[in-house]
Amino acid sequence: MKKECIVSFGNSTEYRLTLTEGASQVADLKEEVKSYLAKKFPDLNSLNFYDKMTVIPVTPENEDKYRGYKEFDSNSIDEIKAVLSREVEGSQSVRELNDNAPWSSATAKM
Repeated sequence: MKKECIVSFGNSTEYRLTLTEGASQVADLKEEVKSYLAKKFPDLNSLNFYDKMTVIPVTPENEDKYRGYKEFDSNSIDEIKAVLSREVEGSQSVRELNDNAPWSSATAKM
Protein backbone atom coordinates (compact mmCIF):
# COMPACT_ATOMS: atom_id res chain seq x y z
CA MET A 1 0.00 0.00 0.00
CA LYS A 2 1.25 3.47 -0.87
CA LYS A 3 0.91 6.54 1.30
CA GLU A 4 1.65 10.14 0.43
CA CYS A 5 3.27 12.56 2.84
CA ILE A 6 4.98 15.93 2.88
CA VAL A 7 8.64 15.91 3.96
CA SER A 8 11.09 18.69 4.80
CA PHE A 9 14.20 19.42 6.87
CA GLY A 10 14.78 22.66 8.78
CA ASN A 11 13.45 25.41 6.53
CA SER A 12 13.95 23.43 3.32
CA THR A 13 11.34 23.15 0.61
CA GLU A 14 8.50 20.78 1.37
CA TYR A 15 8.12 17.87 -1.03
CA ARG A 16 5.40 15.32 -1.73
CA LEU A 17 6.82 11.84 -1.15
CA THR A 18 5.00 8.60 -1.88
CA LEU A 19 5.95 5.92 0.62
CA THR A 20 5.52 2.23 0.06
CA GLU A 21 4.52 0.16 3.05
CA GLY A 22 7.47 -1.54 4.70
CA ALA A 23 9.99 0.68 2.89
CA SER A 24 12.66 2.50 4.85
CA GLN A 25 12.57 5.62 2.66
CA VAL A 26 12.06 8.05 5.54
CA ALA A 27 14.81 6.56 7.71
CA ASP A 28 17.22 6.41 4.76
CA LEU A 29 16.50 9.99 3.79
CA LYS A 30 16.92 11.24 7.34
CA GLU A 31 20.20 9.36 7.74
CA GLU A 32 21.56 10.72 4.45
CA VAL A 33 20.85 14.33 5.42
CA LYS A 34 22.17 13.87 8.95
CA SER A 35 25.37 12.22 7.68
CA TYR A 36 25.88 14.94 5.05
CA LEU A 37 25.54 17.75 7.60
CA ALA A 38 27.83 16.00 10.11
CA LYS A 39 30.54 15.62 7.44
CA LYS A 40 30.17 19.14 6.06
CA PHE A 41 30.02 20.83 9.48
CA PRO A 42 32.02 18.56 11.82
CA ASP A 43 32.73 21.38 14.30
CA LEU A 44 29.09 22.08 15.06
CA ASN A 45 27.85 20.40 18.18
CA SER A 46 24.18 20.60 17.39
CA LEU A 47 22.46 20.48 14.04
CA ASN A 48 19.18 19.28 15.54
CA PHE A 49 16.99 21.84 13.80
CA TYR A 50 18.56 21.28 10.39
CA ASP A 51 18.65 17.49 10.45
CA LYS A 52 15.18 17.19 11.96
CA MET A 53 12.84 15.71 9.42
CA THR A 54 9.20 16.76 9.35
CA VAL A 55 6.75 14.25 7.89
CA ILE A 56 3.11 15.25 7.42
CA PRO A 57 0.70 12.58 6.15
CA VAL A 58 -1.51 13.69 3.25
CA THR A 59 -5.07 12.81 4.17
CA PRO A 60 -8.16 13.24 2.00
CA GLU A 61 -9.07 16.32 4.08
CA ASN A 62 -5.79 18.13 3.34
CA GLU A 63 -5.07 16.79 -0.15
CA ASP A 64 -6.08 20.06 -1.85
CA LYS A 65 -3.71 22.01 0.40
CA TYR A 66 -0.70 19.94 -0.75
CA ARG A 67 -1.70 19.32 -4.37
CA GLY A 68 0.74 21.88 -5.81
CA TYR A 69 3.76 20.78 -3.77
CA LYS A 70 6.80 19.59 -5.71
CA GLU A 71 7.19 15.83 -6.02
CA PHE A 72 10.26 14.36 -4.32
CA ASP A 73 12.59 13.10 -7.06
CA SER A 74 16.24 12.27 -7.64
CA ASN A 75 17.24 15.97 -7.49
CA SER A 76 15.34 16.74 -4.29
CA ILE A 77 17.95 15.46 -1.84
CA ASP A 78 20.61 17.66 -3.47
CA GLU A 79 18.26 20.65 -3.27
CA ILE A 80 17.60 19.93 0.41
CA LYS A 81 21.32 19.65 1.14
CA ALA A 82 22.03 22.95 -0.64
CA VAL A 83 19.33 24.81 1.30
CA LEU A 84 20.44 23.34 4.63
CA SER A 85 24.08 24.17 3.91
CA ARG A 86 23.15 27.80 3.26
CA GLU A 87 21.06 27.88 6.43
CA VAL A 88 23.85 26.46 8.60
CA GLU A 89 26.46 28.75 7.05
CA GLY A 90 24.17 31.75 7.57
CA SER A 91 23.55 30.73 11.16
CA GLN A 92 27.29 30.36 11.74
CA SER A 93 27.93 33.83 10.27
CA VAL A 94 25.33 35.42 12.50
CA ARG A 95 26.75 33.63 15.53
CA GLU A 96 30.25 34.89 14.69
CA LEU A 97 28.99 38.45 14.24
CA ASN A 98 27.15 38.26 17.54
CA ASP A 99 30.16 36.81 19.34
CA ASN A 100 31.46 39.76 21.27
CA ALA A 101 34.19 37.75 22.99
CA PRO A 102 36.83 40.51 23.45
CA TRP A 103 34.28 42.82 25.00
CA SER A 104 32.46 40.15 26.96
CA SER A 105 35.65 39.18 28.81
CA ALA A 106 36.33 42.85 29.63
CA THR A 107 32.77 43.27 30.86
CA ALA A 108 33.05 40.11 32.98
CA LYS A 109 36.00 41.65 34.89
CA MET A 110 33.99 44.72 35.94
